[in-house]
Amino acid sequence: MKKALRVLFSTTILVLLVLAAKAQIQFQDTYEKSFGNNVVTLTSSTTDGTGRKIYTGTGAVAGGATLYKLLYNINRWEIQFYDGGVYQVAYYNTTSTTPNPPSIGNGTWVNAGPDNLLLLSGTVIGGSSNDATLLALTISAGTLTPAFSSSGISYSASVTNGTTSINVTPTRNQANATIKINTITATSGSPFTVNLNVGNNPINVVVTAQDGTTTKTYTINVGRALPAPVVVTPAHGSTTNNRTPNYTGTAPANSTVTVYVDGSAISPTATANAVGNW
Repeated sequence: MKKALRVLFSTTILVLLVLAAKAQIQFQDTYEKSFGNNVVTLTSSTTDGTGRKIYTGTGAVAGGATLYKLLYNINRWEIQFYDGGVYQVAYYNTTSTTPNPPSIGNGTWVNAGPDNLLLLSGTVIGGSSNDATLLALTISAGTLTPAFSSSGISYSASVTNGTTSINVTPTRNQANATIKINTITATSGSPFTVNLNVGNNPINVVVTAQDGTTTKTYTINVGRALPAPVVVTPAHGSTTNNRTPNYTGTAPANSTVTVYVDGSAISPTATANAVGNW
């Protein structure tokens, strides 16, 4: 078998087709095809501890049958063949979909041998993706800090007091994932308006993968600035002969106000009351 198995790695053409109704995958490579076998049917016989299916099948070749498995191993999907008393990896795909193998367009099937994969066509059974990441996340005011990355989940931004709302635009990485912003359903790639209070405003963007269980939460803490203090009396631009006038005005409630005249602080400082007067 060694010489024949070497063909599996050096002249590889792999085709994966689906028989969804019977939970079967049809597997083909040039090793099997060289013996006159067009396909090997891999049947889902059991499920592993992570909820992923395990597929097994047999290719009948001259000189003996080859056993195959398609299963999830540690952190990747693998197509294995039986040789020398053990299963060895023929191909692998690092996309960790649940419960079924990744589709052709999801991740990359790689030849575990020395040569590159020449052909991969058809569709593997469409398992539910567990991709709950965002491809992009933008805001209409302020700047995300740090810059967005799919793996980063915590961000902050600062806006002026005059910014009373902000548009958050999340874009999902996987087409079947869903998004909620502060518990309300949002549309991928479209702006979602969030009203802002003075102070910190946590905005939670929750992405739920197609499998319905895998989630990822991106949080943006948007700080809206306090309003600037306003001097009411003496009126702005007015004149007075009083060298020690009483200053009054408005400011955020319970804040401390220091008045400056010609660049010098006036003592004592004032404290705004509960409604913002000082």
